[in-house]
Amino acid sequence: MALEKYPPLTEEDVTNLDKYTQAETDALLNTKAASVHNHTESNITDLDKYTQAEITNLLAGKLDKYTSYDNGSSLAIDGANGTYFKIATGVNSSFTFSNLATGVVYGILIKNSDLADDITITLPNTADILPALIATVDIPAGSYIEFSVFYDGTNRIWQISEELS
Repeated sequence: MALEKYPPLTEEDVTNLDKYTQAETDALLNTKAASVHNHTESNITDLDKYTQAEITNLLAGKLDKYTSYDNGSSLAIDGANGTYFKIATGVNSSFTFSNLATGVVYGILIKNSDLADDITITLPNTADILPALIATVDIPAGSYIEFSVFYDGTNRIWQISEELS
């Protein structure tokens, strides 16, 4: 049995088919936006967001969560420089503070750089809450002591480590 050959079909030959013609498709596409469509930030009016300038201003007064600062041999702690201070000193000294932010814990690691003699660190006595009313801390020769101080807006609340070697 031989197969019958049919001539190729054209669009006009197809009937009863749910389709759009080329002309109908073109007409529908003409009512649509271009395939490349961009908006800029200024085009969006109902977006709950901060601008870059607002974020910059909000962050300007904030400290990084952890900022280590090499304070040299000075016990003058300036909160604007960070939240963790490394100090190496071989002389008796006293803490002074400036620019402490409320609600921030500051860490201070002091190394006695004198390998022969102990040094004495004097803690401030104004508006401070000290463990067991400690006024001074001795650091053995070549050792470290770590201090943590929390500023609540009025008081500095201290925690002092044991000797670290």
